[in-house]
Formats: sequence, C-alpha cells, structure tokens
Amino acid sequence: MTTSQAEPETVTVPASTLADLRDANTLLRRRERAMRELIATHIAQGLDSRDGDRWRAAITLTQALDNADCNVDQLVDQWLEDHGWDPRAAYKALPTGAPADDPWAEAEKVAAREPWGPASPATRPWPTSSPSTSPKRSSTASPKPSAPGPAASPTS
Repeated sequence: MTTSQAEPETVTVPASTLADLRDANTLLRRRERAMRELIATHIAQGLDSRDGDRWRAAITLTQALDNADCNVDQLVDQWLEDHGWDPRAAYKALPTGAPADDPWAEAEKVAAREPWGPASPATRPWPTSSPSTSPKRSSTASPKPSAPGPAASPTS
C-alpha cells in the first residue's frame, strides 16, 4: 500500500460554501417543518369534520404517512387537543350530530366543518356519493305499534 492510499487527502472547502450549505440546510428544515404542520392540520381538520368521506380520507392519509415513516401523529394530536377533542376518540368513530344522552334521537343534519364553509356537492373538489344514489329505507317496513299490547302470560 502506498502512502497516498493509506492517508486520504483532506479536501478544503471555502468557508463561504460551507455557510451557503448551512443556510440551505436550515431553510430546508424550516420548509419541512412547515409542510409537516400543514399536513397535520389538514388531517386534524378532516378528523374534526362531520363529512364521512373527508374523515375516512384523513384516516387513510395518516396510515399512508405512518407506512412511509413520515409520522405526524403528535402534531395532529396537538391540534385536536387545542380544539377540544380527545385525540384517541377522533380516530375511532365518525362524529355524529345526535346527542349522546339520547341514543334514539334524530341525528341533526350538520354540514361538514370546513375552514372555507360548507360546500355544496356540486362545488366540492373531491368526489362524494350523491344522496340520490344512496340506498333508501323501504316504506313497506312493518309499522311499530303505538301502544303496547297485552302482555303474554307464561304458561306453566
């Protein structure tokens, strides 16, 4: 082995180039942090939304980011806590408009909470299922009795 192979040469880089690289690295880190915050806010607003398609899209995006090792869960949880949510509950079920104390109450028709206001299906940039194509309840279902009938006595 020769001396030149054993001892690597030291490369000298001008200080101005190092400063430029340091500034570029700082700028990239700031941009990456800002993008993570924007994505986390978008996911959290989707979880906060009462629109089922948007809620499912937020769940799917969160899972895709986790699979790609781009975890933003802490930022999403922070946003949800700041807006009055239990972060674990936001992922479990789509929020409904019915009060929790009366399980048989009619669910109120709540528009999706979107930062730009509720959008009509015609102006939404994402596809949604139209209400006219959703399955309807049959009107031939057996009617509920208005008053309970006589109780059947058990035979012994």
